[in-house]
Amino acid sequence: MNKIIDRAKEALEVTLDADFARKIGILPSTLTNWRKRGTINYPLLMSKCQDTSLDWLLTGHGVKRPPEGKDYEYSAAKDENSRISYLENQIRELYHLYHEKLEQNPLTEQLVEIPLFMHLVADGSYHDPDRIDRYMVVSKEFVRDKNTTFAIRLPDDSMIEEGFMHNDLLIVDTALPIKDHCLAIVMHKGVQSLKKLFLREGKLYIAPDPGPDGLKQVSFGKDFRLLGIIQKVIRELY
Repeated sequence: MNKIIDRAKEALEVTLDADFARKIGILPSTLTNWRKRGTINYPLLMSKCQDTSLDWLLTGHGVKRPPEGKDYEYSAAKDENSRISYLENQIRELYHLYHEKLEQNPLTEQLVEIPLFMHLVADGSYHDPDRIDRYMVVSKEFVRDKNTTFAIRLPDDSMIEEGFMHNDLLIVDTALPIKDHCLAIVMHKGVQSLKKLFLREGKLYIAPDPGPDGLKQVSFGKDFRLLGIIQKVIRELY
């Protein structure tokens, strides 16, 4: 890391760290942190050293200035590939470093990773790993069993009549038993929606409904499926 910075100083024809920081538009303390942490703002550095060979700047190999003439285009392409390869390696290293830090963090014991869906899956196949958009880390207090829990980020206000808003994050458990007044994701007559469930004398009802008491009796079968009970609703406040 220090060698890369020293080569960049040479390319920009400065010797002092303070002059180098000023020339690329950062604070001297930022440069000090680069050296201590072993990190560099590579896009910024490369933008300030455009007439310098990336091979030489990053590795010290080759010549300082790219060749001129008929071979210049080839060399520029080669430098671009080197830059992409180098940055890809940096991303991989940062990814592994992040997970190492996460594993060493005592707070990690209070976290768990669950699948995240950025929209309602039309056929309710939340158990299908190919449907998962990505994974997210949440507090264990939101999760009873990570093997039966997933999260959904509502993409719009289509569920606003049921009290849910755009960007609400729903933590859903597929194995929780039904309780009176619980919230659930259901498939009713081929339409997936969020409903409140009610138990009355061993019978199951959903709301809202235009009936006199606002409830509609349902039975498990072709017309009604329970996809999961909502454990938590996390709402962004604006």
